[in-house]
This record gives sequence, structure tokens and C-alpha cells, in this order.
Amino acid sequence: MSEPVTDNLLEACRTFLAQFNTDTCGGVPSNFAQVCLCAIKLFRGLLALACPIPGIEGSCLEDVQFLASTPPAVVTEIPKVGRLIASKLKKAPWDTRVSEFLQTVGAALTHGPPLLQAFLLSEDFLQGVKTLLDDAHEYFTMLGTAKQNLPTWIENLRPLATGYFQLNLIKLLTNDLNALEDEEMSGEESAF
Repeated sequence: MSEPVTDNLLEACRTFLAQFNTDTCGGVPSNFAQVCLCAIKLFRGLLALACPIPGIEGSCLEDVQFLASTPPAVVTEIPKVGRLIASKLKKAPWDTRVSEFLQTVGAALTHGPPLLQAFLLSEDFLQGVKTLLDDAHEYFTMLGTAKQNLPTWIENLRPLATGYFQLNLIKLLTNDLNALEDEEMSGEESAF
């Protein structure tokens, strides 16, 4: 669905933000707090551009503007890294991602939260944090939400905004079909 570089960037950003995604940078010495806040904006902005799911890891318009405004604030706050990132965002495919993000930011405010919630729930089911046996109501609510909203999300959000969620749904449904098939096979074996 995406190129390996983007997948690696997504993983790196999510890993960093899982450790440091806070607006207060608690426990960081005061002389590093500003750099820490800028690094968080940097990673959330990159994540917002690399992953079309609105609001992933708390990313927002402010984070993208931090990277892509004129002149980019990232260049002022983190000069060496900022200049490198600013130059990359002017080239394909990043320039397109910036413009797509900015064009759909209004729709993302409306449609992004339910898509993000459904995506995160699908991740929980895939990782075994939630199970169909224990959390069936949430599972079927997620499927109902997908059935009802996918066409609207596809129409109004960035290209591929629903791609990761749809991929998760395919994996979940495949796992469910395999589990049913295994259960059916074991039922047939016990009949003999």
C-alpha cells in the first residue's frame, strides 16, 4: 500500500511519539524543553504527512504548519534538521502530501475522529488487546461504523486515508473466517 521508506518513517515517528508525546515534556530539564516540544511537533507533522489517517498519534494542522509554513518554523527552531526537512517537503511526493493535507483539513476535523477510533480499535483486535469473544459489541459496532461511513470517508478525506483501516478489516475478517473454518473442521473430526 505504501513504499518501505514511508512505512519505516511511520514506525519511527510512532515509536518516538509513544515515548515522548506530551505537550509538557515532564522530567526534561528546562533548557531542553523547547527542543523537546519542537521535536514532538516535528515527528507529529511528519506522521501526519506520511500517514493519511487524520489525527494519528495526536497530529494536527499546527504540526504540519510547523513543517510547511512559509517560512517553516522548524527551520527557525531546529535549523539543521529544519532546512533538510523543508527542502524535502518541496519535492515529490511530500509536496503533494502537504497540499492534500491542507485541502482536506476541514473534512478531517469532522470525519477523522471516527475513522481514527475505528482504526485504533481494529489495531487492538489484531494485536489481541481485544478479542471477539470478550469484546463482540465493540467489534460489531466497528464493522457497522465501517459499513456506514467508509464511502463518506473515502470521498472526503485524503487519498488512502482509509487504506490502513480497510487492510486491518480484511485481516480481521480473514482471521475470523479461518477460525470458523478451523472450528468447523474440529467439529467434523469429533463426529467421527
